[in-house]
Amino acid sequence: MKDQTISALWRVSTRNFKTGPCVDAVIGATKQATVDSCLSVECALFKVCYAHNGGQAMSAASTRRSAVKGADKSIQAAINLAPRSIKIARHGAIGDGGVRSRVDYERDRDYAVSRGLTWIDYTHGWRGSSRQWLRRYAMASVETLAGALLASLLGWRVYWATGPGEVQAVKALRVYPQLPRDEWRSVVMCPATASSGRVTCSDCRRCDGLGGSGPHFYNPAHGSGASARSWARMQAELIEAVDSDMIAIREIMRSQGVPDSVDVMAWGVKWA
Repeated sequence: MKDQTISALWRVSTRNFKTGPCVDAVIGATKQATVDSCLSVECALFKVCYAHNGGQAMSAASTRRSAVKGADKSIQAAINLAPRSIKIARHGAIGDGGVRSRVDYERDRDYAVSRGLTWIDYTHGWRGSSRQWLRRYAMASVETLAGALLASLLGWRVYWATGPGEVQAVKALRVYPQLPRDEWRSVVMCPATASSGRVTCSDCRRCDGLGGSGPHFYNPAHGSGASARSWARMQAELIEAVDSDMIAIREIMRSQGVPDSVDVMAWGVKWA
């Protein structure tokens, strides 16, 4: 599937307790297009993702049916229908918007910003060389420490889904080479999770890629993927990706003249 074949269907969302009221997008005009958007970026969470098997999927189906009947699902229409209190445009309530063409993506993003909204986005497609431009607008969705470190090294801000009971001892990740000098960015729990819902995404508005100066975030897995069995199955499937990420991290270290005798995690991670 080529990136430019994917569209976004925008709507007003007022019932998501985590995000708060917003305008958000269904990525893909058909269910298969939505699924393909996730598969094309090799999302490791796909097999256990709650978004494709529950209320979010049913809501997306309703949005698609409305579009087929002729409803305007452009971001302009959604923002015009939205209450003035709405503060964010969430790109990708279901599906991965990283597969959209850059022209279409930036057109929607620029319009949202021109209307005073903060653009919120996440992509599992952060490894792809053709999608590095997304760092400016989106968070890198990762599922492992190796993935979090590599994404940080490539210049992304990270949103890290962590497993049930996983100890969060990571204080900061090294950032290179997108900053002018060797720096660190802190890792903190998603405020919506940390506050048990008292703070929403609409309140926080910091998952805006390099457009913001915020930290990396981590969030314990939720939905159907949060069970220990589901998470263990997914982690088993990630072994190859972790090995590949570790190799890529080592190459970055070598480019900085770091000897192979230096441990990857000791070099790239500050522990709490």
